[in-house]
Amino acid sequence: RYPEWSLPLLRNTMINPDYENFSWQIAMLIGMMGDSSDVPPLLKIWKEKVNNEYSTIWLGAMRRLYWKSRSLSQINLEMRSLTINFTKNSDEPEIEEKEVNLQFEIKNPAHSPIFIRVAANFWLTKTDENITPKYLWIPAGGRVESSMKAIIYPAFNADKIRLDFRIWEIGVSEPILHHSRKISFPFE
Repeated sequence: RYPEWSLPLLRNTMINPDYENFSWQIAMLIGMMGDSSDVPPLLKIWKEKVNNEYSTIWLGAMRRLYWKSRSLSQINLEMRSLTINFTKNSDEPEIEEKEVNLQFEIKNPAHSPIFIRVAANFWLTKTDENITPKYLWIPAGGRVESSMKAIIYPAFNADKIRLDFRIWEIGVSEPILHHSRKISFPFE
């Protein structure tokens, strides 16, 4: 009887969470006893937490919940848009860093929700920047608009840089969408 009584109490803590005190242990317990409807509130709390030293436990709990009720139907996400905006961060000519803002919209036409990881990499820059991945929940028939920001340092010897934009379903090693784009210099 313990699991039946405790899950409602744990879910109540997600309604008005104290982000500082919402522990990884609560996320782990919800991951063991809950269902896929618990993923969006857990994801929101995890993103709001300042100290994410137990990220693997949070992600593991959400992955377990997602896979408990994942549909076996084919995943066909639609990339509705991908916009790349650059701004120069400094007026000093010797500092060549550029701020990048990737804005995108993804649609899920399936009859079941999907839990995804979105990542972007820039190549042919001084450091081949990897942008911190984003984790998103897209409801059945829904869409999500989001953005990713980074600072890049264009290489002087390259006339183009390459962007690789990938989307993975959580728990699957192969990307379900991969867009590559070459961007010419100079960009302002």
